[in-house]
Amino acid sequence: MGTGLKIRNSGVVQIDSSYFNMALQSKGTLNCSAARNSLFWYGTLDVVSASGLPPLAIRSTTRPHFVFCSRLSTTTFRYFVYVYGGSATVSYWVFQPPVYEQGAGGAGLLLRNGATGNVTFDSRKKYMNILQQYSGTLDYFAGQVIDLPFSHSNIAVIQGARPEQVNWDLVGTDPGGGEEWLYLSAYGTFQNLSSTIRIRYSTWFEGQFSSQQGPAISAPDLRLIVIDTSRL
Repeated sequence: MGTGLKIRNSGVVQIDSSYFNMALQSKGTLNCSAARNSLFWYGTLDVVSASGLPPLAIRSTTRPHFVFCSRLSTTTFRYFVYVYGGSATVSYWVFQPPVYEQGAGGAGLLLRNGATGNVTFDSRKKYMNILQQYSGTLDYFAGQVIDLPFSHSNIAVIQGARPEQVNWDLVGTDPGGGEEWLYLSAYGTFQNLSSTIRIRYSTWFEGQFSSQQGPAISAPDLRLIVIDTSRL
């Protein structure tokens, strides 16, 4: 049975009918200048996608950042990009599966999956170039910092999940007889330092405080992808 077109590099198949990668949909800068409190500033980015939550890569060189997302409708997602310590402007890249647009001009090389008919490669698109995937935990009590070195500075982070653990804890009573609660959040932040991605464990307190010890929090799970943006 015919296999269609295969593209090899040093004998290894790089592209065939089963090839899949995420194509660049949009890129730009996002101003994170809305104050959440005295520690965090944020900006929002709305993305339309019919194929589920689209990956968002962020490069933040001046402030540590983290990202979470809410779904506004079946096809619209709102990203919240938080930066720590002051307002900042970050660079972003949004990715989607490649879709061939009829009437958009010459396609160059276009490959489809023979079984599904879905476009697997379109030479007009720019594709995600993954440098490294990382998963693990950060140990709050050790004050752990993880530095991931790379050979150049054209890198950005796709956060796999919001790296956070949250606890509410009853810590006492206020003078009026009501209960006092402590909100303690532990999370991971990411920052571009030249050719290094720095991952740091941080804490965020809100609500009423007392002299009692706050609740212990498990180290958050971290999942991230580092990509090369030099050709995007």
